[in-house]
Amino acid sequence: MGVWESSGVEKNFEELIEEVNKVKSFAMKKIEKLENSTNIKKVQQLKTTWLNKTQVRTREDSSWFSKNKYIMLSVPKDFYEKLDNKEAISIFKTNDRWNDVDFKVTISEENKEKLVEFKKILDVIYDADQVIHNENLRIVEENKQLEAAIFGILDQAGIRRSYYGYKTNRSSKKTEQHYHFSSEIRGQIPTFYSKNSLDERKKTLLQQIDKYWNNEITKIIEERRKKEQEQKEKEQNRKLALLLAKYDLSLDDDWEDILDKIINKNKYLYLAHYLYKNRNDWTSGYSYAETGLGGFSVENELDQKIYDNIQYHIDNWDMDGRIFRDCEYNYDVLFGMVEDSDLMSDYETTNENLPDLY
Repeated sequence: MGVWESSGVEKNFEELIEEVNKVKSFAMKKIEKLENSTNIKKVQQLKTTWLNKTQVRTREDSSWFSKNKYIMLSVPKDFYEKLDNKEAISIFKTNDRWNDVDFKVTISEENKEKLVEFKKILDVIYDADQVIHNENLRIVEENKQLEAAIFGILDQAGIRRSYYGYKTNRSSKKTEQHYHFSSEIRGQIPTFYSKNSLDERKKTLLQQIDKYWNNEITKIIEERRKKEQEQKEKEQNRKLALLLAKYDLSLDDDWEDILDKIINKNKYLYLAHYLYKNRNDWTSGYSYAETGLGGFSVENELDQKIYDNIQYHIDNWDMDGRIFRDCEYNYDVLFGMVEDSDLMSDYETTNENLPDLY
């Protein structure tokens, strides 16, 4: 080929392109002939699935008026743009970045159902990845054939992969040593891609989502319980202060002091209180019932009947405190005989703040 100034620029370029194409055609024929004669083709590289490009992370609002936390799913923009049906996942879409599209779901106890829908984004990607997944399985099989062909040719040429020699300078015996070229060749030929790789990647992403979600939900629950406990303690202290003042007690006194003051204001309440204690704890026999009866003054015929009924079950103790629940003048009957509703209300409030009393 000659380049002549008289032929003009365009003519020279056309001739140059024609010659390059001839060289290309010649080279391709040589490569094809070599492939056909040796059964060797080029090494094929595995393709990265969309799921492997998908990442999970968390994000928190930085503004002073909002402290919401989110789970973010960064999906390759190429995948999202090629997706025919975006409607199913678009409700979670938040913003586009250079190479990714972000999806988010707010972490809250009320968003459990939304989390389920959010995870379905991975199902959509998983389904789209089937083409790449199957292509990688094919590539691996062809690369395995290629690897076998390469080592077959080396074997035919008499090139050994190992030799006998001393492993170290201190070795006294020769052992089989392997040349590095075998592993170096294999290192350039991708021959491993699990049939379960797509499922495992999806599983890993789901586990990451669940981990972030559960960790934050645990923090939310603990924070709520802490605030509820603080509020409960404030309310308890408020009620305690009111009752201490109401029953003319010292600020150093506590709920047990208030309880003692209350039950001593009504003999029926006093007896009912100790019968109820005996029903819940009879490890010391009828001692609580005996204490209650000791503080019960007989002032009329009904009082005498009550006294005799309880004393009878003490004298004929059957080792079961539930008798004071079932006897004629049981604690429920006695509680009902307390006419002062305000006193009963204070009694109930006090018991609510003494959870270990019984």
